[in-house]
Amino acid sequence: MNWDDLRIFLAQARNPSLKSAARGIGIDPTTMSRRLARLAHSMNATLFEQQGGQHVLTPRGVQLLAYAERAEAAMLEAAEAGVGDEAGGLIRLAAPESFATHFLASRLDGFQRQHPRVEFDLISPSWYSDPLKREVDIAILPAQPVRGPLLTRRLADTTLHLYASADYLASHPPIRERADLAAHRFVGYIRNVVPGHPTEYAEVISAEIVTAIRTTSSAVQERVIESGGGIGLLPYFTGHANPRLVAVLPDEISLEQSFWLVIREDVRHSSRISEFLDWLSKEVRRNSAFFQKPAAL
Repeated sequence: MNWDDLRIFLAQARNPSLKSAARGIGIDPTTMSRRLARLAHSMNATLFEQQGGQHVLTPRGVQLLAYAERAEAAMLEAAEAGVGDEAGGLIRLAAPESFATHFLASRLDGFQRQHPRVEFDLISPSWYSDPLKREVDIAILPAQPVRGPLLTRRLADTTLHLYASADYLASHPPIRERADLAAHRFVGYIRNVVPGHPTEYAEVISAEIVTAIRTTSSAVQERVIESGGGIGLLPYFTGHANPRLVAVLPDEISLEQSFWLVIREDVRHSSRISEFLDWLSKEVRRNSAFFQKPAAL
């Protein structure tokens, strides 16, 4: 067994698609399949099963995954130690689409200027990745996880408000109070798909609201609202930053939401992880006004 075969095994274990996993580490699928077969033969074990065109770990594969990740962590620590105090290596970071788009995307280069040897895999939406399955090192989640060997802490608090485009509001019945919302179209998330998000408008806003367009993407939702497709619930930092959106009943309808920082216990002492967590916490504190609406919206 050699480290490069384990590296290929880890890529496949973290991505059930052979083509996608191979592309992620820069080799062709045929080579990847051959190397995985060689590793399985050397161990006299079946490491993956084919299920619906996906590579799924067998029990022996799950056992090897634990060893491979410890080997990977040791290799990364050795690489970091070789450059003194300069952090380096890959950070797999998952974040909600709204947080990644409006906050992280314009700021990550600031961290990389300080730590040019650190690379990022930024996965969004964050609920597609599970720190417990070691798919990511760090996740920013819209709800606090309640299980597993994870370090969690509240990262930021924000508020959610209803928004619509000015054109939509001009061409539809006026909204003076909550009861007026029943005459309008709404844009929201597909039910039970977005963990921690108040997708049930009937429970938090009005029992008479009907969501006409549903999506799994906050960017798509914002674009539909901006284009006049209806009214939708968005984070303050999303709606406030878009000059084409107008807050609807902002003083009457305001929901609280928190973002939780989740770190795997086995990576939190790595210098690249600790440096990034320190930087991110400072960025959030420095930009606290970004997340919270002022007294008068």
